[in-house]
Amino acid sequence: MIATSGPRPPRVSQFTVSTTAIQIAGINWGRLGIIISNPGTGVGYIGFDSGVTASTGYGIPPNGYVVLDNPAQIWAISSGAGTTLTTLEENAN
Repeated sequence: MIATSGPRPPRVSQFTVSTTAIQIAGINWGRLGIIISNPGTGVGYIGFDSGVTASTGYGIPPNGYVVLDNPAQIWAISSGAGTTLTTLEENAN
């Protein structure tokens, strides 16, 4: 018998971040984990609300990443235009 349900495959998304905060992940109670990486050349900053700034956010340097395992919404901003952040999110179902 072939199973028709189970974990969903991880979801990959890419965002261009500038000096205005954008939401890169919503509240997700089924989230097992999320990796946020910075393949770009500028520093990206993340926080848990739309008030995140380059001064208050957690900085992800170029070629860096962070792993989170909470269901919170995640917002991102940069101190300049054109910073790219990539998310890989895994959900329970």
